[in-house]
Amino acid sequence: MLLRLAALTALVLAPSQAMAEWYEAKTNHFIIYSQQKPEELRHYAAQLERFDSGVRAVRLMNDPPPTSTNRLTLYVVRDAEDVADALGAQGSGIAGVYFGRASGPVSIANSEPKRSKLVLDGRTVFFHEYLHHLMLQDASAAYPTWMTEGYAEFFATAEFRDDGSVEFGIPPHYRGWELRLLDSLPLSHMLGGIYHQVTGQEWVSQYSHGWLLAHYLAFEPSRRGQVTRYVSLIQTGMPALDAAKQAFGDLKQLEKELRRYRGRGTLPTRIIPAEMIKVGPVEVRALPDDEQALVPLRIKLEARGDAGTARRVAGSAQSVSAKFTRSPAALELLARAEFQAKRFAEASVAAEQALAINPNAFKALIYKGRSQLELAKKDPKSADWSAIRRWFTKANRLDVNAPEPLMFYYETFVEQGAAPPTQAVDGLLFAMDLVPQDDDLRLMAVRQLLRNKDPADAKAAFAPIAFHPHSGKTKRRNLEIMDKITSGDSKGALLLLEEDEEKRRKES
Repeated sequence: MLLRLAALTALVLAPSQAMAEWYEAKTNHFIIYSQQKPEELRHYAAQLERFDSGVRAVRLMNDPPPTSTNRLTLYVVRDAEDVADALGAQGSGIAGVYFGRASGPVSIANSEPKRSKLVLDGRTVFFHEYLHHLMLQDASAAYPTWMTEGYAEFFATAEFRDDGSVEFGIPPHYRGWELRLLDSLPLSHMLGGIYHQVTGQEWVSQYSHGWLLAHYLAFEPSRRGQVTRYVSLIQTGMPALDAAKQAFGDLKQLEKELRRYRGRGTLPTRIIPAEMIKVGPVEVRALPDDEQALVPLRIKLEARGDAGTARRVAGSAQSVSAKFTRSPAALELLARAEFQAKRFAEASVAAEQALAINPNAFKALIYKGRSQLELAKKDPKSADWSAIRRWFTKANRLDVNAPEPLMFYYETFVEQGAAPPTQAVDGLLFAMDLVPQDDDLRLMAVRQLLRNKDPADAKAAFAPIAFHPHSGKTKRRNLEIMDKITSGDSKGALLLLEEDEEKRRKES
């Protein structure tokens, strides 16, 4: 997911900024890489934790203890242009981006300061993206676009008060011009996901008008509980527009109320008191020289999935590993780059070299196993499947809460053409629980549940994908699959899912 700015001023990177050192800050919910000075980074990290704690308090979210893989990795670059450059999308206006992956959630944000309430700053962009991350952790619901963007805007403007409290619901003044537009998306279309011939301005209006609706529903007593009912009805398979009519009643009346609400001089906010805010420890360290050289390369691999970028990164990673010959981190990154470049034999060699230096290098174990798995697909009958599985088994022993070893251990049986044992299936389902935002992992689990003739769990796992109100071209296909699951035709549903998976493989 990404957030764009309407217009950006390109800045020239000063030599002192280009040469600034990278630091790492680790907290309960984040691993942050930034070129901010240590005390600035410590303050920045503490504010992110205050934001996380405040949002969880408002949304009544649980807060599981931190593990090595449930933290979000955040790369903080200088400005929005650097974000776009990392993505290979120069001039696009992309100011921040979020990726939910089985390997761990990742975000790239910028550190542009807040110069005016009318200008979107880097911290606000990240808060918007982080709200998407928290909403995607809800494994049981698929939220409409206006909700994902509107609620992200509701929380993104958070203010940190001097008394330690956090204030939410402050109007996004940088969206003010959008709220005054006459050509915003009609409310019935926004609630119903009706996007026939939608203009760019109408689509963008879901950020501003989504915020207004989210704000109104949060603070208007007569509307309490309606948005929960709306979402619940969507999850049953009801079309979004019908769900809106049942939950909110007369939509024209709701639109009139929103117009009056928009015209009010002041709007309420929600303040979470300091005693409810938990920050926890903030550990800051300067990165050693090898890791310093690797951070820009890691950002490129995180931001782009194309083989061309991966090949270029691999060349740079080879230079770093040649300079730092005892750096497993450099070799791990090289293995990842070679893997993304689809040079699996080279990835396997790099991973093995990293493991020779550090036998417990977690990512090296993953990429050694994954590269061997890809090579085995070319000749499954002669592959040593037990040897391939041992790489993932060892990684799992190092970190029992990491999704990747569980996911790929299970995949070895599928690629071998063997029935996965109960242990592998249980691991796959546990991995889905750990990273519910990864749709590829979720679909893998759905296919296995259908093979196990477990339509009830398959239906629950597939619902967030099938009933997403704004899934575009795939919506009709997903609903067809869900209809088969619901009617008891597990075999038919599995056939369609396997056809889709084969198509994705060919396209990749």
